[in-house]
Amino acid sequence: SEKFSEELIDLIRKRYPKALQGDIGQHAEATTAVAVAMGGLLAFSFRLNGEVLGRTTLQSVVKTIIENASAIDAKGAEIIRKSLPPAH
Repeated sequence: SEKFSEELIDLIRKRYPKALQGDIGQHAEATTAVAVAMGGLLAFSFRLNGEVLGRTTLQSVVKTIIENASAIDAKGAEIIRKSLPPAH
């Protein structure tokens, strides 16, 4: 997992070199590209595994994003938590 994360960050640096330096345009483009890929994975999860497991996968993804955001920037993670819609 750590190796994959490093490879993904390297790819972001290659395709969007200013994204991790605060360039809002490249940051938005990189975030969109990652979101599109995640959306595809989640769509397959829902279609192939059903709604219950798909939701579980989605919740796991969000939890993992927040946990990792907390490890990198606690204040940023708190903003993410407050920005999420209430759970149903």
